[in-house]
Amino acid sequence: MSKQFKGIKVRIYPNKQQADLIDEYGASARHMWNELLGMQKARYDSFKELYSDADEETRSQKLKGIYISKYAMTYLLKPFKNEEGHEWAKRMPSQALQNVCADLDNAFKKFFKKQGGYPRFKSWHLHNDSFSFQQGCEALDSHHIKFPKLGVMKFRGFNSLCEYKIKAATLRKGHDNFYYASCRVEHDPTHLKKVQRVVGIDLGVSDLAILSDGKKFPKLENIFKDYQRSQERLKVWQKKYSRRREHAKKIIAMTDQMEKKLGHSYEGKHNLEDFSNLQKTKVMVARYYTRIANQRKYYLQQLTTELIRNYDTIVIEDLKPSNMVKNHRLARAIEEASFFEFRRELEYKCDWYGKTLVVVPPNYTTQVCSTCGFKSGKKELSIREWDCPKCGTHHDRDINAAKNILNKGLNKLKNKK
Repeated sequence: MSKQFKGIKVRIYPNKQQADLIDEYGASARHMWNELLGMQKARYDSFKELYSDADEETRSQKLKGIYISKYAMTYLLKPFKNEEGHEWAKRMPSQALQNVCADLDNAFKKFFKKQGGYPRFKSWHLHNDSFSFQQGCEALDSHHIKFPKLGVMKFRGFNSLCEYKIKAATLRKGHDNFYYASCRVEHDPTHLKKVQRVVGIDLGVSDLAILSDGKKFPKLENIFKDYQRSQERLKVWQKKYSRRREHAKKIIAMTDQMEKKLGHSYEGKHNLEDFSNLQKTKVMVARYYTRIANQRKYYLQQLTTELIRNYDTIVIEDLKPSNMVKNHRLARAIEEASFFEFRRELEYKCDWYGKTLVVVPPNYTTQVCSTCGFKSGKKELSIREWDCPKCGTHHDRDINAAKNILNKGLNKLKNKK
């Protein structure tokens, strides 16, 4: 079987010098992105001015030479470094600068294919500065990793990383003031043993996943006390942040009024970044958001791995979470359930381990009797159990939906054959 790639995210522990270099390289990568994007935008703006009165055929011919490809941008890096005021680019690893060119080129390709919007300039306070290495990264053992120009540092989060060959790594400092490395590694997955079992899965709000064989997986908050505690602590820190932010705004307004009265600059705090307690609270909010996200990801990984091991064919609904969250009463519960992430993990794990994933439309799964096929119409969410008017079978709403999903998936597989 051909080798595949997967991503592994670990937390790294750089020393003071290494942390300063990561911050500097990340800011330089952001600055280089903005410089290259500004150059591309300036070329296109000048093209529009020069050929504003030209016919469409001439414009389409001239437009081909306006965009600068990844290789041309890479070629321009050397003269850019030699210009006055660009000493920061000389200190930047060459790999990281080349990766910025590749990333911008990919962004424009998606834009040209209408798969994304026009690339945007990166702001220091809205983006997590990051940079990438394409080679030279190596996990020395279960707790130490080596990066070019940075040296060796400790890491935590995946002890068996040293068993993989790291093909690329992206380093960044998160909003929680912790440092992370996202490693792209090469691995050779082996197919799991067939168990000759099939299952349909209905995703819900009261229970995360309901299987057609009657098994139910509860929501994360119903089984993990740590998750509930993290949610409670997040609310506390959010309230603290809101109070301190309002207090800081009042002080800034008072300082500005004092300057107007005196007619000259007044020593005081003029920006929210000047308030250390506010910034500490902001970091704590970000850390609890990260902790909650990690707990949710861990639970989904455990759940999807169990499903892959116990079933050969898995049938799920083709849900549209973006439409589902329009129901404001259930929006938060739907977001926390992470339906899209659940499906994404099943897709790549089925591909890795030789299992089959079938996706079916969600139409009428709660309205049809899974025993006789009678359609009984829409039901309120408060109705959790019901009896079929035709055959008299007593149904659990969610289990019946999971059985209908399974039947749809099996019919879909038969039609393919």
